[in-house]
Amino acid sequence: MIKSPNPDVICSSWKQKMSRKIKLEKHYKTKGAVFSLDNITAAEYVKAVNKAAIIFYEEIYEAKTSVAPKKIKQGNLKSLQKEQFYEFKTVAIKSEWKGPDEVAYLNSIQQYSCTSCKGSGRVTCSKCNGRREVTCPNCKGSAISCKNCNSTGKTTYKLSVIDQQNNKRNVEQQVPCPVCSGNRRIACYKCGGTGKIPCDSCQAEGTKTCKECNGHGVLFKWVIQPVPFKTEKTATPVILSSTKVSGFEKEMGLEIQQAIERVEGIVLRDPYNEMNQRFVEPSLGYFNKDISKIMNEAHKSFKNAEKKQGYSIKKPVYIFPLIALDCETAKGKKFQVFSIGSERGYLVFGKI
Repeated sequence: MIKSPNPDVICSSWKQKMSRKIKLEKHYKTKGAVFSLDNITAAEYVKAVNKAAIIFYEEIYEAKTSVAPKKIKQGNLKSLQKEQFYEFKTVAIKSEWKGPDEVAYLNSIQQYSCTSCKGSGRVTCSKCNGRREVTCPNCKGSAISCKNCNSTGKTTYKLSVIDQQNNKRNVEQQVPCPVCSGNRRIACYKCGGTGKIPCDSCQAEGTKTCKECNGHGVLFKWVIQPVPFKTEKTATPVILSSTKVSGFEKEMGLEIQQAIERVEGIVLRDPYNEMNQRFVEPSLGYFNKDISKIMNEAHKSFKNAEKKQGYSIKKPVYIFPLIALDCETAKGKKFQVFSIGSERGYLVFGKI
């Protein structure tokens, strides 16, 4: 079983550490007495001792270029200009990269002749089939029947006639229609009788701008592929405490990471199977629901890390005994001091 340092030892180590950072005299000096570090004792200033535990592990992130296959994109000049291109003269640093993991490469752009217009930029007008004119919609391509003479070419007029007996009657006579001049048909006002009008779709040019290439006669293709990241590995310390540690999480994680060989704890080489009460309690000497809770949190964190690309958990994982001292200065200010590890190797934290 791992034996934690006693409160006197923890208090002594904390005094030595803090005396290099702040003047403890202003917190512990009593009126009329000469101040000495020896006057700060656990018996007098430690009000309670609590046992807890800390789980420590390192989350490894290995940044490297993705193995995703490259993709080919194609389009006209407008599509090309909408794309954000990248140029890499060397590998990128993953931790400093702010763009997407897959990008368009500038040096991959290739230009080729438009297949729709065969490089001319123009295509035959589909409305007039290149003839530049279309059938007149008003006359449907032929002269219009004269409505004035009902297409007879003649009009009838009446004359009044009186005979020798003084009888009066009307006599009908025919003359060529004044509208169609006897031709029975009239010229269309829209096409002038030609039966054709200029094509309004191509402005009588017979061709139109190619929609595929927007008239440039060329199309482009380019490559989308992963950013060439520099292979790098970072180890981020993570701690899970079964009690509140007053904002010391980051400081504890970094110090444990640097002194991992000197701090004694329970080594879990197979954390998935060994992080349980049956394995931990005999070495730790105690166990409670808060320790069980952080074990469950650790298992969830391991699974989440393994789901993220490039992330893994470094083994072994460690569980350290944590002793929390509830302390009070001579002037009544309350604070906590923490010890992580065993009496053979431990770290202390705490500030007033």
